[in-house]
Amino acid sequence: MGTLIKLNQNLDLLKMKMVEDGDSGSLKEDQEMMDLEDEVEDGLRLDTLPAEVLLCILDNLDVKFITETLSKVCVKFRDFAKNDATWRIRISRRWPGQYPAVPLTADQMTRDEAENKSLTNQKPALGEDSTNRKCVFSWTEACIAREEETRLWGAQESSNAPRMRATVCSNAHYSSVDCVKLIRDGELVVSGSRDRGINIWNVESVRRGQSRPCFKLPDAHKGWVWSFSADDSTASLVSGSWDNTVKFWDVSSQGLRETRKAVNLKVAVLSTDMLEHTAVAGTFDKKVVIMDTREEVKKMTYYRSHSKPVLGLRITDRHILSLSEDRTVVIYDRAAGKRFKRLTIPGDSFPLSLSLSWNSLYVGDKSGAVHLIDTSHDRFEIVQSYSTGHRSKLTSVAAGLGSVITASSEGDIRIHHPDRCLGLMGTVTNPDCGELAQISYSSDPGKQTLAAGFSNNTVKIWTRADSA
Repeated sequence: MGTLIKLNQNLDLLKMKMVEDGDSGSLKEDQEMMDLEDEVEDGLRLDTLPAEVLLCILDNLDVKFITETLSKVCVKFRDFAKNDATWRIRISRRWPGQYPAVPLTADQMTRDEAENKSLTNQKPALGEDSTNRKCVFSWTEACIAREEETRLWGAQESSNAPRMRATVCSNAHYSSVDCVKLIRDGELVVSGSRDRGINIWNVESVRRGQSRPCFKLPDAHKGWVWSFSADDSTASLVSGSWDNTVKFWDVSSQGLRETRKAVNLKVAVLSTDMLEHTAVAGTFDKKVVIMDTREEVKKMTYYRSHSKPVLGLRITDRHILSLSEDRTVVIYDRAAGKRFKRLTIPGDSFPLSLSLSWNSLYVGDKSGAVHLIDTSHDRFEIVQSYSTGHRSKLTSVAAGLGSVITASSEGDIRIHHPDRCLGLMGTVTNPDCGELAQISYSSDPGKQTLAAGFSNNTVKIWTRADSA
């Protein structure tokens, strides 16, 4: 487009020069000039360029700009932006390697295939959504995520790269912060501490420089607040504590409100997770407790598949995944009501954290390693183990379309490419903050937010400097 503007400017300058020289030119020359102007106006438009030339030009533009802005210019650009294959090819060229880390299955359709099925009223195949609630993989969203995360974390030293600005919230708690959670699509940060309190931050206020929480509940529990889980579809938060209780909250920037009576499990609650109206809790006495938030306390069920405390949980539509100090990952079949499979983590360390992204389950262990588990077709097999560069236990893993983020107790946060190689993209260090207990990450393009809780009573919240 800039070339066309420059061509028009050159034509205007040529006309002016001819007038200044007193030479109007012959009628033939005037006609040639008019023909050239018509050619510029009618023939050399961006939307009439050959597809190969257009692809080369658009390769220098961000996918987010093309899909959200340029696609509204004309039908040709709209059709181009909607073509998922274009963005799949761009990913393979810019970031060679297996992506996603575990290949998609045939029933994890592209967006275009899903739309075709919808138009023909075809029903999804049985078991199509075996592990992930979302069964349609969008290469467009994947490409946007990879571009955003690479620019954000991989080029922090570049002067024109977007930057993450850290806000240190040092006076919110008076004891170690053991859990943090970004909820409501990244609008709020919730923190829990050994001071038994829960605090809430409004992320938009943090972007404007506000480091104080917008709400504080000093005695949310009678013991250390150890775990959070949330489901944005129900706007609910679940907290687990060393006071043996699981509590259910409705959260807003104005406060916390308990939505039902707390559940006393009579033993310390070490981990929780939530999916719609189902909450699960892992306990110190090796149990996984299943609760329906709409039912009475008496309706809950539990199972025991571990020989040591349950340290981490992840619930999907069909399974409950649990980690334990006994060095195993157990997959529980919700429909059958029994254990489906047990995996032993390689090495001498036990697993501490987990994160699921499509068919890729990432498990972080006490030694600082990450193990990749293939969940496709209910395989649940360890396919690769990685040395992440961390020198202490991995307290958190956060996997998404654009990155895999790991955090260790020594305080460093590492951002990796989400492909099979798990190459390092960037590192964030946190000196003088003590041990890092947990991170939570919202990867919404343009509004990325990272929160971390530390043993020196501090909560740190990173927001994009260019989104203020």
